[in-house]
Amino acid sequence: MLRHLRQLLQNDHTRPVFLKTLAFFVLFGITFYGAYGMAKSFYSVHKQKTGKTKELTNIQERLDTINSESTVNDDFQKEKVLREKLHMVRPGEDLIIIVHDKEEPAVKK
Repeated sequence: MLRHLRQLLQNDHTRPVFLKTLAFFVLFGITFYGAYGMAKSFYSVHKQKTGKTKELTNIQERLDTINSESTVNDDFQKEKVLREKLHMVRPGEDLIIIVHDKEEPAVKK
């Protein structure tokens, strides 16, 4: 086999054709390898993104279910949330408002 390669490289007519063909296949291999690697990487990222999106959707659905069950079925909870938001009290209850003073610096100059 090496003898045939030497003959191809020594012949002035076949040397350019052989070198061009060799260069073509080397470049084609490098290009194919790069494109395959990029496609494989893209598919992996796409698969991860799809999985995370499904997981996020499931978590959001569970959270919505928990929130809807806790407020829809419980009138006391609804009333409590509304009274806290509107700062309202029932008759006989006292409203306590906590006012935070600004903390003075420990070291005065």
